[in-house]
Amino acid sequence: MRVESLKVQVQNIFSSPKPKIIFMHVPKTGGTSVDRSLRMVYGKKNSYQVHPILTSNAVKAVTQNGKIHGKIDKFQLRESLLIYEMAKGTKYISGHFHFNEDIWEAYRDQYAWITILRNPVKR
Repeated sequence: MRVESLKVQVQNIFSSPKPKIIFMHVPKTGGTSVDRSLRMVYGKKNSYQVHPILTSNAVKAVTQNGKIHGKIDKFQLRESLLIYEMAKGTKYISGHFHFNEDIWEAYRDQYAWITILRNPVKR
């Protein structure tokens, strides 16, 4: 009977509307597993990852081919992608981006912000 009760509780959690979440993934803190699990729970349609390698490659490609002179900051690009996905209402967004108080203030009633902090040297 106890197992059945637990099964019902789990079903209730996954059938209820999921909150909108921003996962600020601090590098080398163990966030990859958490991010992967949350993206599985939210599904491809409801989640977006601001991918660190793709955004870094995009900045390199644009600045190295000579079409754009000057520096493009990869964190500004990531922040723009974050804002775009938030404006669309994407339920779960994750990535390596800096905390921006203006963005948080604008969306604080719509999104919960989470992260993992630990000493990366002692991992």
